[in-house]
Amino acid sequence: MEELDIDIIKERISDIFSEPGTILVDHRIVVDSMSLKSDELILVLQSGLLSAEIQGDAKEFIEKRLSEFPSLKSIKIIFTSQKDQSPSKTAAPPNLKIGNHPKNKDVSLRPELIGKIIAIGSGKGGVGKSTFVSNLAVELDNRGFTVGVIDADMHGPSQPTLLGSTEKPQINPETKKIIPTTSKGIKFISIGLMVPENQAVIWRGPMLMGALEQFLRDVEWGELDFLLVDLPPGTGDVQLTLSQKAQIDGSIIISTPQDVALIDARKAIQMFDRLKVKIFGLVENMSSFVCSNCGHKDHIFGNAGVKAEAKALKLPFLGEIPLDRKIREYSDKGTPSILANPSIESSKSFAMITDTLLNQINKL
Repeated sequence: MEELDIDIIKERISDIFSEPGTILVDHRIVVDSMSLKSDELILVLQSGLLSAEIQGDAKEFIEKRLSEFPSLKSIKIIFTSQKDQSPSKTAAPPNLKIGNHPKNKDVSLRPELIGKIIAIGSGKGGVGKSTFVSNLAVELDNRGFTVGVIDADMHGPSQPTLLGSTEKPQINPETKKIIPTTSKGIKFISIGLMVPENQAVIWRGPMLMGALEQFLRDVEWGELDFLLVDLPPGTGDVQLTLSQKAQIDGSIIISTPQDVALIDARKAIQMFDRLKVKIFGLVENMSSFVCSNCGHKDHIFGNAGVKAEAKALKLPFLGEIPLDRKIREYSDKGTPSILANPSIESSKSFAMITDTLLNQINKL
């Protein structure tokens, strides 16, 4: 049997207990003492008053992290603090430290009183997905619908900038839930509202899933006609969790016409297809550029590639949006272009796409 090195184990335990955003840090659980006898590790932990559930979750978390030492046959974890035995009729208020590990794996995460949950995805980044989400949300609001947005791109949150608000969410003292920020008539939640603007979110998969779960379960959304989810690029854990646990009603795929974007868009389409999530349609962004001086139209990224892809896959084509400098200028100022200037060509495109989308939904 390989001999256990106490110094290596001590170093690993130090890393585990200092990792930001975990149950140990959130509940200020620290190591009081530790001993290693043969293949048995004994950890004595200090903390404030914790429930039996939290103590159990913390033990499970530590044991999983130490499973990399197969020679460690026994791990005993002892809390010096007593368990909180007081009855609680209401849930404890959620911590605005977003990113706890997921709970209740088999419980649905779909919020109550939501009409339609629509995920907006793309195979790759940089295709204008988040800008599309903010404009779609505002256009739906303009038509009298109540709309919420979840910014599920934890590593690159854009909605605070696009919707023009960095106001930190608050806790409702009565419901013990997070009150989403409201801007331009849209309720929205984003990790970008909860961390400093220049701070990177360096999280592994379980923490991302925990944050998404909190955005769905612990936010006071109220009654909404539409909840739009701005997905991160790709086909990872966030997309899988949302599709499997939130019972979303459908998805929209955004892509530019160029081949490299379409290759990745196909992967997103295949993922939703395998997860049996309805695809409401495809949108071609940056479809063409019209020179403001001479009026010449140029297809910089290719011509009608997304429309052709939709036809080949027998999926609805919702429309195309031109490459427009005004979209970027208004977005940087925190106002979706369809709200800032509804008469420009790109804003008309957003409106027509919304028409087509609503027609698709009405067919259900």
